[in-house]
Amino acid sequence: MDGTLAGIAHNFRQTVGFFLTGTAEPSSQTDQLDRQPQGSFSPYMLLAVGFIEGLLLCAVFSLSWKYFGDIYFSQYSRLRLVPVVLTITCLSIFELRQLTSLADMAANLYGKQPASADPYSQDQMMRLVIWTGVVAICLSLLIKFAALLAMPHHASWWPSDWRRHLNFAYPAVHLRVLILLALWGKAGILIAAATGCDGQGLSTTGAALRASMGVRRLAKSLLPVLILTGVYFSSWHNRAVGVLVGVVIFAAVYLGSMILSWAARGHRDSSMLACGELAQLILLLSYLAISKLL
Repeated sequence: MDGTLAGIAHNFRQTVGFFLTGTAEPSSQTDQLDRQPQGSFSPYMLLAVGFIEGLLLCAVFSLSWKYFGDIYFSQYSRLRLVPVVLTITCLSIFELRQLTSLADMAANLYGKQPASADPYSQDQMMRLVIWTGVVAICLSLLIKFAALLAMPHHASWWPSDWRRHLNFAYPAVHLRVLILLALWGKAGILIAAATGCDGQGLSTTGAALRASMGVRRLAKSLLPVLILTGVYFSSWHNRAVGVLVGVVIFAAVYLGSMILSWAARGHRDSSMLACGELAQLILLLSYLAISKLL
């Protein structure tokens, strides 16, 4: 029993360390071919970390809504700006490495230009590459902010609505989206870990994650996320909308993972984390597209 708990605790620390700060130093591609990944990496632990992160985001939004939401008289015209800003701030802190990975991949893709012998041109090109990463981060944060701010107010259930029987397990719309936002961020990393090929800059933990992932394990890992998406994004008369959204997110992240793997000559930690950021953005845009159907 003690060994099992110690293994779970070690796996949890390894998962959090990979997601927040990274672990081993990057090695060359030759070393990665000769090296066996040390330790194991559980995709279920990564999803558990995402679920805990989603609950923390729900707590931040609920508390900020309680103290800063009741500014106007009507419950349908509450000021949602402060809760959304605080939630996006906490999300950025939790997923700082994910945001920087998105900037790194955007800068690297933009920086693949023919080299110039002119020092001034090289310096100008370097500035453009840096600004490309900054623009990628700002655009990601802007999409998240606008999507959360534009979500409709949660209406009361109809007496015949099947969702009212789930009680606290089926919270208001913002809380459902925040839980799925954190979960799909980790699911996007798993999709990237199971696709493409290994590249330079892959850490020991990243190599262990890719070595542990396969088609069957990816399917088992994504099944709970797809089921929860199907339930949370379904309406009282249409229960297939949520499943369709999950399939669209999976297909888009899979395509993005293959493109990043091809463009960067193999996956590394930053490209896998960037796929997690891509999954979150597609989730928010998909919800805004179907919000009137729910």
